[in-house]
Amino acid sequence: MNRTVSVVRLHLVNIREVAGVPWMVTAGAFAIILMIAGAMRWAGIDDTPYNGAISSLMVSTGVVLAMAATQRFALAIGLGFGRSVYLAGTALLAVGISVAFGAIVWLLSLIERATDGWWLGAPFFRPAILPDSEAATLLCMVAVMLLSTTLGLFLGALYRRWRAPGLYVLSLTVLLLSGLSVAVITRWEAWSAVGQWFAETPRLVLLGAVPAGCALLAMLASVAVLRHAEP
Repeated sequence: MNRTVSVVRLHLVNIREVAGVPWMVTAGAFAIILMIAGAMRWAGIDDTPYNGAISSLMVSTGVVLAMAATQRFALAIGLGFGRSVYLAGTALLAVGISVAFGAIVWLLSLIERATDGWWLGAPFFRPAILPDSEAATLLCMVAVMLLSTTLGLFLGALYRRWRAPGLYVLSLTVLLLSGLSVAVITRWEAWSAVGQWFAETPRLVLLGAVPAGCALLAMLASVAVLRHAEP
């Protein structure tokens, strides 16, 4: 357990990269949204439509975890950490970041709701699709952040194992499967059924259980790939 914690400490040596970069990007996106909302209020428009800018935090956090899988893997192995210990420590880091960042976003969403969108009617941290229950909202935010971190780990592991060709093959596979799915749904005229499923599925399942399940799969895939990657 001590060596697993040591791996986490190794990742956190450059805390400004791990925690600072994602929030710096998010702060920039937040500032832009507030300026747009202020300009709209000045023009007599009361509410700013939600635009999904909080995804900047998820994307940048995923990039940070991808770098953890690529840049510090060789260092950890060179320092004598076994692959299992490194994987356990990196997984612990991903979970810790997801819980911490999800909780921070949730707290900011409470302030956002109390101030009616930062006094400008500007939604940023709380999409309307989230559940009304605060506890359920917190779980969903943590689950979505966990999906972001584990996807970042998986992409980093894939690059570490097969370099750029691995990412090219993954991108091509995703594009092909997406195109095939669209073709099948269109052929069977099932778009209304797909929309109905999204509309009727409980939001806690759609934004909590589904991301958490996908995050588990991404984590297992990352472990499988990094076990055979060259340091």
